[in-house]
Amino acid sequence: MRSIEIIPIYYDFDSNNKGIDEKDRPPHIYNQIEACDIGESIYIDYTGGLRDINLLMIALIRYLEFKGIVCKDIIYSNFHSDPKKIHSIRSTYNMFDMINGVSEFIGTGNARQLVDLQKKLENTTKNDNVNNLVNSLQSFSDAIALCNVGDIVTAIENISKSINELEQDTSDDIFVQMFKTLIPTVKEKLYIDKTPPSILDLSQWCLDNNMLQQAVTVYNEKILSYYILNN
Repeated sequence: MRSIEIIPIYYDFDSNNKGIDEKDRPPHIYNQIEACDIGESIYIDYTGGLRDINLLMIALIRYLEFKGIVCKDIIYSNFHSDPKKIHSIRSTYNMFDMINGVSEFIGTGNARQLVDLQKKLENTTKNDNVNNLVNSLQSFSDAIALCNVGDIVTAIENISKSINELEQDTSDDIFVQMFKTLIPTVKEKLYIDKTPPSILDLSQWCLDNNMLQQAVTVYNEKILSYYILNN
């Protein structure tokens, strides 16, 4: 088993304590990463640094994840407390994944990022309402990809039901609260009110997001029954 190795990454100065201009920082950081034998996973120490450095740290983590390196945890050291503590701030970083995942789903119908986040949180957050919502989003994602109109209609009904249940959730879990703050945007983008969107709404959502094939398929297969049922 490989032992843990501490690898310093210099942000705004080099190993000789020479300052680095802001425009030169990204390539300076990435060049250091490329020169390291990081392995398959990392732990990030987020302690210290100015506010602009914190943004660089986020970019650094994203870059490593893009390269396929798993970020196991992100820690923050507080040695001014009594007793001294080392905190995990992974949950805070996970919020970026949640927001990106919801944004991806609204714009493309793809729930991959939210499903990946759900798997990461299995050992820390277990909330049936959140899980049901993510599962219904995944079902919708699969149905959209296959242009399976019957499953699309069923999935969007389940999304509407899951959203209604999550809105009633009083849990103080941070991810429940985060999801709840994002629900109004999801409902607006998916044309969900108190009831699931109509066939016309689903077709319009597909058009809004340049899914022309899906829009035409939904329209052709369901518009006749829609008009009959609605006189």
